[in-house]
Amino acid sequence: MNGTASRPLGVDLDGTLIRTDLLVESVFALLKCNLLFVFLLPLWLLKGRAHLKHEIAARGSISMSVCCRTRVVFWLT
Repeated sequence: MNGTASRPLGVDLDGTLIRTDLLVESVFALLKCNLLFVFLLPLWLLKGRAHLKHEIAARGSISMSVCCRTRVVFWLT
């Protein structure tokens, strides 16, 4: 190398890169697709927060372009 090493930059997602909590946004996106998931959410949560996140992620997705802080993204690039 030429003396400068590139290092990865870790950026917190919730509250830094996006204005809200990704779990909350994912729940709203899931319920927007099918409101009946409201009955499964408590059951998934009984198995733990990680299980809840896994089940939500397996069934839905959100658009990151909607909730990203563009000034932060611009600064990072």
